[in-house]
Amino acid sequence: MLIAPFLQGSYYCAGAEEVPTNLTEDDAARYCADRHLTGASRIEAALAKIGPSVSPSGKYQLGYTLVVPLMRYFEQHDGRWELNREALRNGLSTVSGVDRKVVIYLSANHFTDSGITLSAELAHDPANLMWTRSGPMFPDNYFGHPIIGWTLTDSDAPITRMRKEVFKAAIDELCQLPRESRNRIAAVSVLGEIHQLYPGFVDGPRYGVSIADATDYSPKAVEGFRQWLLDRFKTVDALNRHVGSSYASFGEVVPPSKDMRTEKVNSSLEHLDNYAAGSLPVYGWLNDKTARALRVLVRVDGAPVGQAETGLSRTDVTDAVPTITDPNIGFKYVLDFTKLAAGWHTLDVVVKTDRKELLVGRRAFVVGSGSATPAVAPSAPAAPMAEDSALAGYLDGPADNTSVIFNPVAQLWLEYRSVTVTKYLESFATIAQDSCLPKEKIFSHQITPNLTGSWNGDLIAVDDVMRRNSLFNPGATLYGGAAFGSAFLRMKEQLGWDRYGVSEMHPVTKLNLDGYRSMFEMHRKSGAVFVAPYYVVITPNPDLSGGGLTGFMLTPKNPKAGSVAFYEAIVDAMNKQ
Repeated sequence: MLIAPFLQGSYYCAGAEEVPTNLTEDDAARYCADRHLTGASRIEAALAKIGPSVSPSGKYQLGYTLVVPLMRYFEQHDGRWELNREALRNGLSTVSGVDRKVVIYLSANHFTDSGITLSAELAHDPANLMWTRSGPMFPDNYFGHPIIGWTLTDSDAPITRMRKEVFKAAIDELCQLPRESRNRIAAVSVLGEIHQLYPGFVDGPRYGVSIADATDYSPKAVEGFRQWLLDRFKTVDALNRHVGSSYASFGEVVPPSKDMRTEKVNSSLEHLDNYAAGSLPVYGWLNDKTARALRVLVRVDGAPVGQAETGLSRTDVTDAVPTITDPNIGFKYVLDFTKLAAGWHTLDVVVKTDRKELLVGRRAFVVGSGSATPAVAPSAPAAPMAEDSALAGYLDGPADNTSVIFNPVAQLWLEYRSVTVTKYLESFATIAQDSCLPKEKIFSHQITPNLTGSWNGDLIAVDDVMRRNSLFNPGATLYGGAAFGSAFLRMKEQLGWDRYGVSEMHPVTKLNLDGYRSMFEMHRKSGAVFVAPYYVVITPNPDLSGGGLTGFMLTPKNPKAGSVAFYEAIVDAMNKQ
């Protein structure tokens, strides 16, 4: 298995940081390209400090992830933006200068640290953007880094055309490398985290964000939804039978975007909230000081309906309660309420220990508009959890007295948003497939909300793209407990993954050395082609004084987020394992 740390500063050739005008890595990359120089020697020196190319046992290789910010390579000439292919070629020639395996990350997504001037100009054109229901989604920030929600539906938008131009050029340049250099390429990561967006992405896709505030309601996306419905149902009569509507044509379909409890609607088919697709998420956390094998059971009106998935990451809890050190304490169960009778119901979450059942939490909820007050609830099925001093936990959701209303059009809308993500990624993976690169080296690079217990995956809509795909191998971003917990293995099995990549990795929580060793071995034995620890800075004197993402910087000098221990674990893997 290849351990390929993310590198920041890869494009600083010798002396570039001493030039006052090189304020950013984009500046340094242009400076070095003009002189036909690369940062290869600096990369090799940084990796040599970590370890050899192959560990003593032969289990691990040490390489690097070369981030290639694609929009960096457009330059303005006489008012036109043109691709500087020579600069792109120079950046990719880094592969020839470092005798290590490499993951090539062809980066072009909502993170816009490179090509800032071009990105700002493109963001003024609504055709380039995802839209919320209120209109074009304006640029946001992520720990001080700009975010722009670029369209995933308009293939003719300038941003899409330019991305494809430079993506194809990068693939062509990789294929022009000498054979020895091409053989060093272990994987090519396509675009990065591609998904739907919503305002306030920096806070994570938590359940407190309304799905009605998410994208994409642009004219092209709405047109695409109608076409997708036509392709699926063939006739408007078939659609009407499926959703109970009376549309005269597919052109009458309006994507749902309003909460009918608080906003005026013309039809209940316009209704959208976090439950409108028929699912009520039941989630929380449970920590056991004695590490027993526990089951979390869900009951509705006293009758069992299912068992919650456990072992999900909840670093928010470990941050708030430092005495809890294992973040994999989250649980979640998604209740299908579409078959429940209208009216009030009682939901109980119970933890089953080796001796008894204890009540984690109880909530009332109503299917439909409901009456003013809940019906009388059945008696509690178990003693309160407080009776067991070794247990601590909380039922975060749903809130008490939650109202749920099913809209079958909302169910279709969420499915379409997810398919849109897949189709966009496929349009780029096809370019890679039609090149010298074998399919086994082409990977996605995707966020994994289902592994975080308090996140709502519907907001970013990646369920479809996580499934096996004939055009690319799966790549997963794993932070917190998702990096080392068993929940990842369950997800992998459910999705049928065999070979995969961990496109970004940081446990966030400090583990002991055996914990890190187990994490690396878990992925090596489970089919990981590579893991990419995030991140190593190779420029001199990195700044550790700031907040945000600097906590993830892997260096012996960074005490935040367990980063020192993680760095030392990589050194251990390459020198002692």
